[in-house]
Amino acid sequence: MKKILNSRTFRQGSAATALTAIVIALIIVLNMVVTSLSDRYPLSIDLTENQIFSISDESKSFLRGLDRDITIYVLSLEESFLSGNVYAVQANEVIKRYAQESPRVRVEYIDLLRNPTFENRFPNLQLTPNSILIVSGDRVRDLSPYDLYNIEGQMGQVMIASSKAEQAMTSAMLNVTSDKTVGVTFITGHNETELAAFQSLLELNNYTISHTNLLTKEVDPESTIAIMAAPKRDLDEDTLKKLDDYLSNGEKLGRSLLYFASIEQPEASDLPNLSAFLRDWGIGVENSVVFEASLNKVAAFNIYAPYAEYTESEYAEITASRNLWIFLPFSRPLSVLFEAKSAITTQTLLAFSETSGIVPENAAQDWQPRESDLSGPIPALVLAQKTTYEGITPQRSNVVAASSVFAVSGDAVSATSTGNGDYFINLLNKLSDREDVVNIQSKAIGGRELGIQSAQALTLALIFVILLPLAVLVYGVVVWLRRRHR
Repeated sequence: MKKILNSRTFRQGSAATALTAIVIALIIVLNMVVTSLSDRYPLSIDLTENQIFSISDESKSFLRGLDRDITIYVLSLEESFLSGNVYAVQANEVIKRYAQESPRVRVEYIDLLRNPTFENRFPNLQLTPNSILIVSGDRVRDLSPYDLYNIEGQMGQVMIASSKAEQAMTSAMLNVTSDKTVGVTFITGHNETELAAFQSLLELNNYTISHTNLLTKEVDPESTIAIMAAPKRDLDEDTLKKLDDYLSNGEKLGRSLLYFASIEQPEASDLPNLSAFLRDWGIGVENSVVFEASLNKVAAFNIYAPYAEYTESEYAEITASRNLWIFLPFSRPLSVLFEAKSAITTQTLLAFSETSGIVPENAAQDWQPRESDLSGPIPALVLAQKTTYEGITPQRSNVVAASSVFAVSGDAVSATSTGNGDYFINLLNKLSDREDVVNIQSKAIGGRELGIQSAQALTLALIFVILLPLAVLVYGVVVWLRRRHR
């Protein structure tokens, strides 16, 4: 045994074993250190084209200004949360970035099955696996997994179109740390169109939502904005007075009404009181439907699905800078009845192009537009403002009329190739003088919408489906004939 212990082979083997053990121990310690650092600091580099695994400068700026602690609870084990889909992986990386960018934010993964008492901390919430809670002090905002994605339906199938994880997370953090909230009331009682997707978008952007049946209640006085979506029954004098009182706000103004028209509504003559109310604000809603003769300005080759053009810059600053179209399909034509009258001024914010027109009310089923039918530009979104002064400080109430309620449908506000969602959120932010806002783009993974117009799609189809194959065929025939006659 003594010979073995003193042998050169044993000494060299012992040294090698000790060195191996030391290296393994160092690797384990290094791995623990790197893991700990990666939980707190962004050590990875996002090389994707549109930085899908990172957060924007706007979110980072918000985090730098945080003066309160925030805890993000993901109600699932991390490996279970990641097993959802590729968008869940992206959302998880985005969530972890917040803790890496700010020492005031921490992330915890909670398995509800193993921690049944966790639900007792939030008795007013229905907690479900994979949901996310953003908590600051006694304020909490819960997000379902679907709040992290833009969902689109096509031919009876539902699919994830893009990720809005960062938008949802930053907005939720704003919600639990901001002392100022803006209320939005959806007016009901006259067969209005439900705007579930738009309501969700507003909630996502830190608006407080309520509903008021105008037949039985006043408009919530705590709400800065009221929304009336294509009522199909006329308002009586009592309900109109409630609207007038709301916008007057005790002569202090500071209120806004967003009105959406629809081709599914009765004609203007069947809604005389509502039409008169809008006319008092300088806005006319005409019968029939708008068409667009230029295929460069429509979607899916549908002349009744036009894009609108920006006619001003203040409310369009976000979407116009990204060259995003505003989609207003199946629109009622609007008209501006006056530019200024008493204390009210009007402004067209969006308009259909010069190649647009209005379908004749007695048009046959096979009607097709002619050049003589063109009557554009036609107003698509009109802002009317009533202004008074308290000293030298202006006080304003607003009525905004949109030509199509479908402009804020689910597909319209979630599509990444159009700017509908961002445009209407920015519009309401401006009208309510909000400063605690973020404007973050949705991100598509693995591909993006091409976002081309119908005429461009037709041109590409002509080139790649007809001209290019035909050119290859002709070239092949020429080569074959030349070789045959050599």
